[in-house]
Amino acid sequence: CNRKKKRNTRCADCFVRTPMCDSCFVDSHHQNPFHWAEVWKSGFFERVPFSELGGIIFLGHQGECCPVTRFNDKTNSVTVVHTNRIHKCRFMFCSCPGHDDRWMQLFERGLFPATVTKPETAFTFDLLKFVHRLSLCSKSAMYDISTVLRRSTSEALVHEVQVRCLGCCFHRIDLVFRTFMKDFSVR
Repeated sequence: CNRKKKRNTRCADCFVRTPMCDSCFVDSHHQNPFHWAEVWKSGFFERVPFSELGGIIFLGHQGECCPVTRFNDKTNSVTVVHTNRIHKCRFMFCSCPGHDDRWMQLFERGLFPATVTKPETAFTFDLLKFVHRLSLCSKSAMYDISTVLRRSTSEALVHEVQVRCLGCCFHRIDLVFRTFMKDFSVR
């Protein structure tokens, strides 16, 4: 790294956990924003989300910043529920003339929004496919699946990991997604 910063960050989800600086972590995880960093603090590694290190997920333009949206514009906070944990993410939506609605921009990136009006929560297609397979094989209840995701995010502070729509709407979103899979043959 040419930035001459401390290499105190490693990826908790990559196979090779090479130490790097925070900026290098964000740069190297541009296409994997749901990987968590482990940052060395006070004698131990603390799990830190991609967005807390400055990571922004750009929608439209193949993951690059929209030329119409200024980089300094306000980002939108969206909670993303993925197979490995629950993530608080910062998104920058495309603002080009004729751009898709925000829910469609999320959808095009493999994120199923909990609402189409003003998405604040989204579920990855990977998670919804996994939940579908899990429910077919093990008959696991949605409550149990959401508890596992909350515990995976923070074992110590499981009661503080709250996601709007996770409990009550997760089941409905799963049903809509299953219908979508059946009707549109999404695999």
